[in-house]
Amino acid sequence: MVKEKRGYVCTGCGAFLPKWVGKCPSCGQWNTVVPVSSKPGKHRGPRYVSLGAIPSSGEDERLRLPLEECNRVLGGGLVRGSMVLLGGEPGVGKSTVLLQIAMALASNGEKVLYVCAEENLPQVKLRAQRIGGASPNLYLLQETRVEEILTQVELLSPRVMVLDSIQTVVLEDLPSSPGTVVQLREATARIMEAAKSTNTTAILVGHVTKDGSIAGPKTLEHMVDTVLQMEGEKGQPYRIIRVLKNRFGPAMEMAILEMTEKGLKEVKDPSALFLQERLLDTPGSVVVASLHGSKPLLLEVQALVAPSTGGIPRRVMAGVDPARTSFILAVVEKHIGIQLQNLDLFINVPGGMKIAEPGGDLAILLALVSSFHERPVSCSLAVFGEVGLGGEVRGVKGAIYRAKEAERHGFPKLLLPSSDVERVTMNAGIEPIGASNVREALEIAERL
Repeated sequence: MVKEKRGYVCTGCGAFLPKWVGKCPSCGQWNTVVPVSSKPGKHRGPRYVSLGAIPSSGEDERLRLPLEECNRVLGGGLVRGSMVLLGGEPGVGKSTVLLQIAMALASNGEKVLYVCAEENLPQVKLRAQRIGGASPNLYLLQETRVEEILTQVELLSPRVMVLDSIQTVVLEDLPSSPGTVVQLREATARIMEAAKSTNTTAILVGHVTKDGSIAGPKTLEHMVDTVLQMEGEKGQPYRIIRVLKNRFGPAMEMAILEMTEKGLKEVKDPSALFLQERLLDTPGSVVVASLHGSKPLLLEVQALVAPSTGGIPRRVMAGVDPARTSFILAVVEKHIGIQLQNLDLFINVPGGMKIAEPGGDLAILLALVSSFHERPVSCSLAVFGEVGLGGEVRGVKGAIYRAKEAERHGFPKLLLPSSDVERVTMNAGIEPIGASNVREALEIAERL
């Protein structure tokens, strides 16, 4: 006979303990250790099933969202019965975009339950009136107790449930505050179990910490099927939704949206948007053909090299990876012979965008050298390529997509790694100019 397993867990840090203690040895908190038990399940016979006997899920098992960019990054829409976690800073628009999605799905005949754990119902209705539109299939519930939320889900049987937010709900049988490790983990587990058993798509809103990561234990991200991150610079109307994890589609994809009075709308041509205010023939300005997931995007890289006015030269970087930029600075000094250690350096990607992939290395290097020499790079030239520590220009993925994006926006010439020239020549109409090292790339840029 299998006995019931017993133990104790700390409600502050989630540590499991074999016996009760007054002070948790892991986090040092007092009176946070509570008993837990795990009862053995009854033997019900074999539960395995042949892979061939499982019916295939088609496209009808996905929920199409009103924003096509969101459908694209999710791989075609939300999978029925999946669990999605959306994180983002306060005020970035998480509640707005989810209410907009909920209203659109309800208008298409899907029964949607929107659980308001942070706001009251009149506040949510006020936002809905601002966005515009209403549907009898959209139901609101103001509740913070997980047990009651799951009861209402069982009574309503919605196809989609939105919970705003997971950090504010609480399980009554756990004596700890909302947002603690144990509450987050157990609440997510029970919601996931209910969603999977009823084929309900659950969308959870998650708060973020100061460094931008989703608050709570890392197991929270492992439990859900999809993790989305919503970003936006203060003072900018544009919002970026990144796919950090996706079990049913590609990861590291990106959608660019614009926040308006009527909610979020798609940006049809983001490359033209980010280049529309670019000054031509300006030293330190270079257009890079970058790749974000599978989406090519033209961005401007700006660099300013100025004499240092203080004792320690400043290194200010926005929109670029500081570690990769440090490598590029070392290559400039070692292989090009430009001494930058006593100069102030400012590097920026306008529009609040970020270049986190190696394809932007060559653009950063050219922008720095252009600003140092006060000689502009040709406004008819777009570039991409990875810079190695030996001064070589390496090939990057998605060369054809980058070239076609530059061609579509009227750039006649493209500076790229020599290894990618043949592929671009065969698949794009733009003139590719290959460079095998940084010195050769500088000579080409100065000649054009």
